[in-house]
Amino acid sequence: MLHKIDDSPLRDALLKLVEVQRMLVEKLCALPKDSPVTLDWLKTDVWPAPIDPDWIEKFWKNDKGRRKAWIEDVAKADVPEKQEILRLMEEQLDYANLYVSPPRRSLTQTDKAFWTSTPAREAIKNLMVSFYSPWLGANQGYPAAMLGAVGTVTRLEYLKDARPILCPYCDTKLQSTEVDHFLPKSAFPFLSVHPDNFVPSCHDSNEASEHKGDDPPLDWDAPNQADNYFHPRLRPARSAGIDHFSLSFRDTTKRLRLTLMATDPAETVRVENLDSMFKLSVFWGNGLETHVQDVQEEVVGHFQAENLIPDDVAIRDYLRQQAITKKKRIGTWALALYDAALYEFVANDDELVSGTVLRFAMT
Repeated sequence: MLHKIDDSPLRDALLKLVEVQRMLVEKLCALPKDSPVTLDWLKTDVWPAPIDPDWIEKFWKNDKGRRKAWIEDVAKADVPEKQEILRLMEEQLDYANLYVSPPRRSLTQTDKAFWTSTPAREAIKNLMVSFYSPWLGANQGYPAAMLGAVGTVTRLEYLKDARPILCPYCDTKLQSTEVDHFLPKSAFPFLSVHPDNFVPSCHDSNEASEHKGDDPPLDWDAPNQADNYFHPRLRPARSAGIDHFSLSFRDTTKRLRLTLMATDPAETVRVENLDSMFKLSVFWGNGLETHVQDVQEEVVGHFQAENLIPDDVAIRDYLRQQAITKKKRIGTWALALYDAALYEFVANDDELVSGTVLRFAMT
């Protein structure tokens, strides 16, 4: 959400996969209670051509028969529970309307406890999640023709085609890329393979315990459940050249301390939640005093190399030019967003500029 996430060329294939899921759920939930389900039923009634019959057979038989058992558990459910499953699917697949203003959708609270409370709920959750793992894994994958793709559809192929340069959550360079489900699949199983819920991210932002984890970035009881949160695609924190937050480098006592500040006071809670989810002020601000000193040393080194004696004006001009250069690299250089703000801060801070002049005089 710090950078625009381009759609992968596999977006359309994944949307077709969402429809494959929907076909199964709708057919299962149309069955009377305790209806038998068979492999032939899957091939003829649920997934006719162009769904690959060999894939259907593997889906039914592989994984030690667990998917077969989950399908059977859903088929056994009574009609009201099947109607609930259909309603939850339609809600979750319409989740983009949480982020319009005013919102046109609210969601039923579904968490781990909810999805394990009945056999049918647990079965449908496990069944939907299995479309992501293991089936999008490198050792499995979906046949290309089945989803209108060029090659086998896997998670690695999605990441290869959608991979950004920087992590959209923390602005570090991506060494290895993982898929983060922005709304966790443990609570939103019907979004397990939805491309709008896929965020290519670094390992730490995806898995580290101090980050959002399995807590949905929603306020369940609020009339506008998503109002206090950014979304990587539907409501990014930086979009169309607009930064919805800025960085402050001193606290109320004038000590060095990094804080994320909303550029619009109406978005204060959104920015606070962004910081809470990804601990950006801690991550970016770790060693802030050293970073400031490094900037000062860079300035001293620059003027020494140019054989010039700087004054306050010359130092501010140099720092502001560096800030402009850093801004141009936002989105392509790791932490350029933070660096640009840091140079601008030092340039505008009288104490730090005077301290830089003194450093030069003492060398």
